[in-house]
Amino acid sequence: SFSGKADGRPRPFLLQLVQYTSSSYGWDKEYLFHNIGQFLKDTALEWYTQIINSANCPTNWDMFETLFLQQYRTPLRLAQTEQEWKKCAQK
Repeated sequence: SFSGKADGRPRPFLLQLVQYTSSSYGWDKEYLFHNIGQFLKDTALEWYTQIINSANCPTNWDMFETLFLQQYRTPLRLAQTEQEWKKCAQK
């Protein structure tokens, strides 16, 4: 599940979720789109609830994925990830 915390990794989460639900349950992306809420929690679930009730509601997986990554791949998160990589390279 994805909670939306700063240390969360949104792109790997989505990739792993698509792979997992496809291989384990035979879900395609559209079926996953209709069931994504069960894999979100905390602030990510709150965000999801807001967007599905908004005028900007996604109508398919690709739209959801774009909005999700826009929400959770902010410049601050990208800078934090870059800093983590720099720390790893120094060790």
